[in-house]
Amino acid sequence: MYILTVHPIQRSSFKETLTYWAPHNFSAGSIIYVPFRNKNILALVESCMNATESKADIKNADFIARKIESKKTITAVSPSLIKACQAVSKEFAYPIGSIIKTIIPECALTYAEEAISKKTKSSVEKESETKNTTKDNESDGGTSSSIRIGGIAMDEDDDDGFTGQPSSRDIFVFQTNTTDRYGTYKSIIREEFAKRKSVIIIAPTVNSAEEIYEELSRGISDYAYLLHGGINKKKQVEIWGKALNEPHTIALITTPSFVGLPREDIATIVVERESSRSYITMFKPLFDYRYLFQKWSKELKARLIYGDILLRVETLYRRERGEVFDFFPISMRIEKRPNTIVVDMSEPIRKEKAKKEKDKIHSKNNLIYSEELESQVEYAGKKKEKIIIFTARRGLAPQTVCGDCGTTVTCSVCEAPVVLHNSKVESKRYFLCHHCGRERTALEGCKNCTSWKLITLGIGSDTIYEETKKRFPNRPIYRLDRDTASTDKQARDIAKKFHESSDGILVGTEFSLNYLKPIKHVAIASMDSLFSLPDFRINERICHILLQAQTLAEEYLLIQSRNATHPLLGYIQSGNLNDFYKSEIADRKALSYPPFATFIKITIEADKGTAAKEMGKLQVWLEKWNPVIFPAFIPSVGGRSILHMLISMSPKLWPDEELRDILTNLPPEFTVSVHPESLL
Repeated sequence: MYILTVHPIQRSSFKETLTYWAPHNFSAGSIIYVPFRNKNILALVESCMNATESKADIKNADFIARKIESKKTITAVSPSLIKACQAVSKEFAYPIGSIIKTIIPECALTYAEEAISKKTKSSVEKESETKNTTKDNESDGGTSSSIRIGGIAMDEDDDDGFTGQPSSRDIFVFQTNTTDRYGTYKSIIREEFAKRKSVIIIAPTVNSAEEIYEELSRGISDYAYLLHGGINKKKQVEIWGKALNEPHTIALITTPSFVGLPREDIATIVVERESSRSYITMFKPLFDYRYLFQKWSKELKARLIYGDILLRVETLYRRERGEVFDFFPISMRIEKRPNTIVVDMSEPIRKEKAKKEKDKIHSKNNLIYSEELESQVEYAGKKKEKIIIFTARRGLAPQTVCGDCGTTVTCSVCEAPVVLHNSKVESKRYFLCHHCGRERTALEGCKNCTSWKLITLGIGSDTIYEETKKRFPNRPIYRLDRDTASTDKQARDIAKKFHESSDGILVGTEFSLNYLKPIKHVAIASMDSLFSLPDFRINERICHILLQAQTLAEEYLLIQSRNATHPLLGYIQSGNLNDFYKSEIADRKALSYPPFATFIKITIEADKGTAAKEMGKLQVWLEKWNPVIFPAFIPSVGGRSILHMLISMSPKLWPDEELRDILTNLPPEFTVSVHPESLL
């Protein structure tokens, strides 16, 4: 008899380990089925000891261990990836089982189950009889009777200290324009194929994965595989099986959830668009896939390459310290950039106010279209060329305030600022909360002073779209945002119609940038609302949006802004990314922001009194680490209060085992985010 300690593979694991007994041995690192309540669940074997060696522990245990009947093990993902999950669990303070559950795609489990079921009953019995005979002739703790998936020792991983990347001479950075990156990836695939090695290229989104596949699969379509969540389940299983069993080396282009293909010939892993926020999970367990890839490449002894037009500030800082290395000398200037024009929109506002001294509300039409933007749209039309007009927000206006008392109109459910929209069915306007989705009529007065003088602030895609239709009635006009395209297919269809037009105008938000192809003319009507967000990464985010827009524009990029003198716009206009990095890293160092500190954010969402009470208790418990409590940017949802707690410490002190143990065992109403993308 054997005593097993396992990690339940569940997203909501309430504890890190469970204990069972079995009449047969299992290898450490095996994925097996164990009985849990009224069903069988997957679990990772941490240890398997002969019962004769654990008699004292068995006698002193205050529980009855259940029996594991099945000898079946599952080979669902790469054993090296499971080993890397140990480091992720340690770094991000979540049970290893919940991490593994996140990285095992459903198609891998389905394929593994189908592969097992294809064995005939007689062959299974014969195999079992042979293994049992062998086991009986061996000493206790001998060869496992299960199908070994890698013999993973569940020992402590070495501590690289995470401020973006671990130290390794096999981690490289590649910063240049998209065309040059794709060309280099093709060369990498050819080189690895010549060495009989496989390549995995990871994209942050479905759309970017398909774009990369379209570019890189030409000439190697028989050995290039595409896997992502947008493919139907049956097709996923088919592709997984083909990619796994292909005798030739392969190029797998995939999103993060499908990287764990258990092939032994992977020599290079490419993380494309390394700066994307999509590499961080949205739900528990919260962790950064990029850290998983770093640890995984180390286990595989594979080369890891980060590619982007502008890498994260943390990554560039580690490069500066010599902890990651250039794949090619990186470009800190934008060489292939369009003619970039910045229009100061504060001057037209002053002129408009001077004209209307008696009326404090100026005409919004003059805030949407400067003379320069109107001229550019007209010029593109005369040339029979298309133009994209970008704005940061959807709707008519991102914010509505009372003209008398200044109170912001907020959602009655979550208290977030509501956005004014036009009804698609009737010519009526309504308020929509972009946070919780609650709608209500816009026919209302101020909740604070009952005034009817409500003023809209900011410019949304709906407003630009309506104004564009008025000014250019004979041009085909399209709108691409989450209001007009709720699915990937709808977004692709709108983008396709736009690109097929000769002189079309497309009004879009940040959402649209991932679906559009380069054209000659791009304009940014408004993105000033982003500058007001109190987020320590906001400049980096705005910079990436501007770079995406600049990449789309082949000849002209026009940027309208009331912050025309902001240094960031100057960096983009001149193409000087080095000065942007130096400015950003200097600010973060002065303020002790990452990478000069490790942030740990703990969030609770509960009734107002309960949230404050529980957070107060936790603050006392964590007093040693000097936690600070503050309300979320959107302080409540559905009447429930949202509070954050922030712990900031030196990167050298994390992981702190004592703190990690506390965080891992917090009640489920708390959400832990180590290295959070935002503090909002």
